Amino acid sequence: MPTKRAPRSQTTKTVLPVRAWKPPPDIDKPCVALSTAMNQLPGIQTTESCCGHGTEPYRIWFRVTDFAARGLLTLARCTCPRYYDSPFKILLNHGDTPEGQVSFLLEGPVGDLSCPAGPHGRGYRRVRGRSVPVPLPTRMKKGADRRTFEKADLLAEILLQHVRGTTPGYNILLETPLRYTRPARRHS
Repeated sequence: MPTKRAPRSQTTKTVLPVRAWKPPPDIDKPCVALSTAMNQLPGIQTTESCCGHGTEPYRIWFRVTDFAARGLLTLARCTCPRYYDSPFKILLNHGDTPEGQVSFLLEGPVGDLSCPAGPHGRGYRRVRGRSVPVPLPTRMKKGADRRTFEKADLLAEILLQHVRGTTPGYNILLETPLRYTRPARRHS
């Protein structure tokens, strides 16, 4: 008697090893979950982040250490509007560092004003030798989205599902990609 095969998404038993990444103490709180999830992807290493503080887009800069590891491909799929309702996009960031490295930028919409800038950001100024917070803007920038931080946390959860192998459906990170074969051309 033939045995029943489980659906493709349930046959994947591979789970990636969890990489230890500790967020730096000065990271913006709304960026912690997504930065942590991105650092769990194989071949992805975040370098900077900023939640935007209600005036700039939500941004996480990262570099790819191993293109064959499929971490970038997974992140691209999870930010693609064809598969997920994500307002985030991946941009190429030119190398303006002395090393001239090209990196990537995950960018989302402008978030809300709930996260004040830290002493490392533009939200502080020097007054009589001390760092003093600049007053927060009273209005959000035009086109800002109050749910940006919530959407970033949702993207972080989707990425972690792929890393853990618990995503419903096709897991691009752990499964063999489906190959498209072009039909043979008929010559007349």
